[in-house]
Amino acid sequence: MKRMKYSLAGLITAITICGFSACSDQDDTYKQFLEGGEHVYVERADSLKAYPGKNRIKLSWAIFSDPDVSSARIFWNNGSDSMEVPITRTTGIDTIEVVLDNLAEGSYTFDVYTYDKEGNSSIKADVFAEVYGDVYVSSLLNRAIEQIGYNNGKLELAWYRADNEDIGTEVTYTDASDVRRKITVYPEDSVSVLVDYKPNSPFEYVTYYKPDSTAIDIFSASASTVEVLMQHHQDVDLDKSLFAPLYLPGDAPIWKTSSSEGNDLSNLWSGIFIGRTAASRAWYRTADGTGVPQHFQFDLGVSAKLNSFKLLQRGVFDHQSLVYANANPRRWEVWGSNEPAEDGSYEGWIKLADCESYKPSGTPVGELTDEDIAYAQAGETFEIPADMPAVRYIRLNILETWGDKTAVFISEVWLNGSYWTIDQD
Repeated sequence: MKRMKYSLAGLITAITICGFSACSDQDDTYKQFLEGGEHVYVERADSLKAYPGKNRIKLSWAIFSDPDVSSARIFWNNGSDSMEVPITRTTGIDTIEVVLDNLAEGSYTFDVYTYDKEGNSSIKADVFAEVYGDVYVSSLLNRAIEQIGYNNGKLELAWYRADNEDIGTEVTYTDASDVRRKITVYPEDSVSVLVDYKPNSPFEYVTYYKPDSTAIDIFSASASTVEVLMQHHQDVDLDKSLFAPLYLPGDAPIWKTSSSEGNDLSNLWSGIFIGRTAASRAWYRTADGTGVPQHFQFDLGVSAKLNSFKLLQRGVFDHQSLVYANANPRRWEVWGSNEPAEDGSYEGWIKLADCESYKPSGTPVGELTDEDIAYAQAGETFEIPADMPAVRYIRLNILETWGDKTAVFISEVWLNGSYWTIDQD
């Protein structure tokens, strides 16, 4: 392959592709040359194409069989501007590429004529093209961010749908080690993650565009800077308004009977401690016959470095025959995860604590002292080791109940720890 390059100042790219192709019948095409007598003509620019750019255009065409073609001339702006293109023919098919620079933004029709050394010309070949510039660039906007979240050291960006001409967005941010990092967000991506993000540091992003799939230049919007305002909540009870049930395969089934209306996993953070019926929302219960071990889980709404887990038994204020008895938990495990397995398995989970309910009196099930009741009413708190990672999801795996029941019920849970939140305003 032989290539010759020229610009508006005289550079032309000629790509020679070895091969041979017969000329098509061009009798009708050249009728205009036969009017008034026979004329000598040369092969015209075949397969003329235009490739748009920023204040420039690339034209390409092929010369198939005419060995006498020695030049071409390109006209635009209704013939007021032109450029001559010298051509050196080979024995094969020659592909000519020409870049015209310093063009004003707008629409153009380019006319191309080829010539031999005697000055005989071809018929006209033309192509319409768009040249892009500052006006087009000023219309470009960076892809819009729908929502920003933070989870376990990762800033999560949810994006609105990309524009059809969007070819990608580059995000630059600072990590926890004060190192600048870059990621690329592709048009098909709806969510992207800034790993090891440094809280309260701004990030910048810019979206790149190609106005046409054949464009020779890439355009970009002006870079946008996003100030991420975050609050650090240190050693506090987690905000239960952020909690949500997380249902997965293998969960303990929910107790459902004619009297179970109101029984829901969210009752574990309802803030209601008194009520004997399910409708009171003072407790949550799993189905009879479930057996142990059994588990269920919920979403904290934030990724938190936990200090402790606290549990309140059902009935401590209004149904004390259930305290340290019946289906209240006696032994259980607290597990945490940031990416729970969709199949409900324990893959992606880490055990945070082994818990065993403590009865101060040590008396048999069914017997209670005032000390037992007071201790249960305060709730039982279990420490989570400091070396445990921050987690977003909590699973309670019940191993034993006080009354050896096959169901489990609990009134309320609390978690204490440290976490970041984002001020979305």
